[in-house]
Amino acid sequence: MLYKLDVDANFLKWMAIRMRSLLLPFLLLISLSGDLIAEESPDKYALLVAVSDYDHPDFGDLGFPEIDAAAIGKLLKASGYEVELLMGSRASQKAIRTALAKFSERGNNKGVVFVGIFGHGIEYSGSKRSFYCPYDARIQQITDAKGQKLFNDDKTPKVEPSAGSLVAIDEFLVALRESAAANRVLIADCCRDDPNRPRGRSFGSALEINQLPTNAAVFFACSENQKAYEHAEWGHGAFTKCFLEQLESGKSLMGSMAEEVAPAVETLVDAKRRPGDAKQTPRLLVTGARIDLQLNAVNLKAPGMKPSPAPESEFNNGIGMTMVLIPGNREGLDYDYYLGKFEVTQREYQSLTGINPSYFHSDKPESERADYPVEQVSWEEASNFCKMLNEKEAKSGQVPAGMIYRLPWKKEWEAASRSPAKTLNEAALLQHGWFRDNSGQSGTAAIGLKEPSETRIHDLFGNVAEMCMDQEPDDKTGVPLHFVAGGGWFHSAKKTSAAAEQWTRRETKLNYQGFRLVLGPATPPASAESDQKN
Repeated sequence: MLYKLDVDANFLKWMAIRMRSLLLPFLLLISLSGDLIAEESPDKYALLVAVSDYDHPDFGDLGFPEIDAAAIGKLLKASGYEVELLMGSRASQKAIRTALAKFSERGNNKGVVFVGIFGHGIEYSGSKRSFYCPYDARIQQITDAKGQKLFNDDKTPKVEPSAGSLVAIDEFLVALRESAAANRVLIADCCRDDPNRPRGRSFGSALEINQLPTNAAVFFACSENQKAYEHAEWGHGAFTKCFLEQLESGKSLMGSMAEEVAPAVETLVDAKRRPGDAKQTPRLLVTGARIDLQLNAVNLKAPGMKPSPAPESEFNNGIGMTMVLIPGNREGLDYDYYLGKFEVTQREYQSLTGINPSYFHSDKPESERADYPVEQVSWEEASNFCKMLNEKEAKSGQVPAGMIYRLPWKKEWEAASRSPAKTLNEAALLQHGWFRDNSGQSGTAAIGLKEPSETRIHDLFGNVAEMCMDQEPDDKTGVPLHFVAGGGWFHSAKKTSAAAEQWTRRETKLNYQGFRLVLGPATPPASAESDQKN
């Protein structure tokens, strides 16, 4: 039996209005949630690993890996990336692996994971695996198929990096594969003329495209049987210099950037390499039609990046050290550089190393110690101080492109003093420096008390003798000796002027020997080295 339900039209209208009012909050909530999800920004993350000076002395030190990494990091930060820098001593095998283990948390919301590695790399002959050399990489002697140790013609052992102390490129690729990123990128400016690669091929030359994760681009600085070049005039490795130019131009797609970088690197290197030297042609492997770095169109040139050389005639660095510009065309030098206005002080040394080795400080109040030069420091320890300062300043972007902190070459010291070491004048020494003749004390004096040179540099003479880069072997033992400039408080001015050529062993520590820093070309120009005997 059928029943007819008579419903009043006004009642139906009321019910419709009522239902709409009840559903509206839920509809709004769903809509807002969708908007929030849609508007959540992609996660953009970069891990940059760079080593210029290695812990093991048999590794050849490099000029620009840490400068390269810092420059790329600045640009990526300006485009919204979270940048993690592992540079210098922080770029250990353990630290790199710890960072890679966290990649599964990176690159969400169709973002980007970018890895840059800079320094020495090796690909052993007879193997298809490539390895990056971390800061704490070790060297081993090469053996033949029977396990016999091999030697060079001069009877020195043939050596190469020990694989167990390195980080395989496979580890970087696995970490990228585990990330949630829609765009995975690895660039490698490695294989930089490592003297300990007697059997190695070019870094990454044996890697095949089927080893890459999906949606990935891997860009190597060079191809098989080549090396990656760097030059002081460029201020970077050739590959990084050209890659940076593409980033700064606003390009964001890896494919289009690679098309520009490869020929630019070849042209740049061809203008500098000598006949017979290997070429450099970058190599790109891609699994994905559109690998996008998702760079912002604005603010790509990050703040704080200085030209080379920096334009200031005088500036203070990150630890308060005053650096003075020394123009070129002095003593035959054909480049500009900066020299410390004062000798490195005890405060400056302690601020980086955590120790004050000086003999003349225990009886002085803390407020005065900062004004006295550090002494009782060996050449090796002074070089390590430079290394620590470079790491610190590179992170803050305060090192001009192509320049590093280091000890001066003798010619650089002479250009600032206007007095070649062999023509020192006793009267000038007493006017400008503290010696036993005029100090009235047995020990160092506070910095800056005597008249500066015409280049505004204090204490070039006396106070503490200053170690330089120049090296020659001892005539009797063959042990390397380093030039020491200016004499110290312990010397008389007359003796210093009569016996200007002074040399010291790398491990020697004296209470009248300290150092002063240069901020100058990382790769020594020929005009600075011309006086070296070896």
